[in-house]
Amino acid sequence: MPVIHEVKETGQLADRRGLAVLVQYPDEPPVRVFFTGPTHGMGPVCMSTEHFREPVIVSEPSRYGDEFGPEWVRRYFSE
Repeated sequence: MPVIHEVKETGQLADRRGLAVLVQYPDEPPVRVFFTGPTHGMGPVCMSTEHFREPVIVSEPSRYGDEFGPEWVRRYFSE
């Protein structure tokens, strides 16, 4: 299971907010992962990393919760 060292909000634009996460998997160095999701409710969530900047759409984001935010990110990495 990965260790989440920090979750920081990177800002908001229109109805979207950004989160930066420092996550570390066992036996690997920490990596920064970026998420963009809705400010209210649940909708499309995009993810990228500091090494792979091309965004990836998270399929079925509602399975990690009904509200995008730090707790949503923790549930995403706990699966």
